[in-house]
Amino acid sequence: MNAIVTLEQSDLLNDLLRAGRGRNKSESIQHGWELVRAEVAREQLAPVSAAEQARMYADMTAEDLEADARLSAVSAANHRGAA
Repeated sequence: MNAIVTLEQSDLLNDLLRAGRGRNKSESIQHGWELVRAEVAREQLAPVSAAEQARMYADMTAEDLEADARLSAVSAANHRGAA
């Protein structure tokens, strides 16, 4: 799998490597995914209810809603392109 990381994420990965957390960036990322996987299993995460989603959207500013719409459009376009 290929991934693009921000400069800040790359710096964090370099810090983890210097601290002995893995032999390479890929190994550090894999370890992070394992931590997330364990957290999801431990918390038994469930989908967000429709009522909770409505509450979250009601709390969003107009700027947040515009950003959400732009991200949704890009995501939909990328999804169609991958099909």
